[in-house]
Amino acid sequence: MRGLKNIAVICEYNPFHLGHLRQIEFIKDKFADEETRIICIMSGNFVQRGNFALSHKYKRAEFAVNHGADLVLELPFPYCMGRAEDFAGGAVDIIGSLGNIDYICCGSESTDAQRIYRSARALSSEEFKNRLSEKVKKDYLTPYASLREQLFYEIYGEELLTTPNDILALEYARALIESSSNVQLIVNPRIKGYSATRSRKLIGDCSSYDLSELLPESVAEYYKNGKMMSLSVLDHFICLFFSLSEPQNFDGIYEMNFDLASKIKIVSSKVNTAEELVCAVSDKRYTKARVRRAVISAILGLKNSDVRSKAPYT
Repeated sequence: MRGLKNIAVICEYNPFHLGHLRQIEFIKDKFADEETRIICIMSGNFVQRGNFALSHKYKRAEFAVNHGADLVLELPFPYCMGRAEDFAGGAVDIIGSLGNIDYICCGSESTDAQRIYRSARALSSEEFKNRLSEKVKKDYLTPYASLREQLFYEIYGEELLTTPNDILALEYARALIESSSNVQLIVNPRIKGYSATRSRKLIGDCSSYDLSELLPESVAEYYKNGKMMSLSVLDHFICLFFSLSEPQNFDGIYEMNFDLASKIKIVSSKVNTAEELVCAVSDKRYTKARVRRAVISAILGLKNSDVRSKAPYT
């Protein structure tokens, strides 16, 4: 009798492209001698870069099921919009609550699962956490990610993985370790050429480029009109909201601090769109994604404590 493996995939599918389809095929090939069920934990209507998803969560879930997923569950707001550690923590928490999940499969530029686990254990150590906390207090102007990379090299003499998929893989591994989970992480090579960023750009540009070279045929057909959801639908509201607000009102808001709130306040009366505001405020310390997350969090009253609590539903 064939065994049964339940494999979770944490995803956004924004949009669902051919690289995502290859990942599903990779899972089925890897466990070809066993029955597999692929359970996707997918972002809702917001995504990690601090923006609306291109299309509604039910349409994106439909694409996933039509291309090999057995079940799609929502990674709810606010976790879907969280920085890497919060995004991963919320998803792993949901996976743990399901029971009987054997693996999480994720993309990786390095494809070095041992290094990912080794680095995750190092980041989870009390020594590293304490020293990082001290470093952040002394140098609050340097981006947190940069301080973490510097400290990691100081202690372990090894570069911290910093490519997008490896960063998430590292956070998945760390969340599994810190929750004492029996779920194991498996990585599949990220396929060059298939990029959600590139796909979004071509969709937004209404490019004559053949989208079927990046997206499955049915997905390409859906997006060929170039229509996408974005923060631009809230342009006037966002600028007005912050011009009428005071920085001290955002104490405890996720991804926000007084300095960032002050910058947004100053800029809000000088720009006309949300993206102009984001571009004017972002710098080495505040990435565009962080500014967008802070903007959305402020509008919705999202607190740090909301993101750090366990996911109450899916």
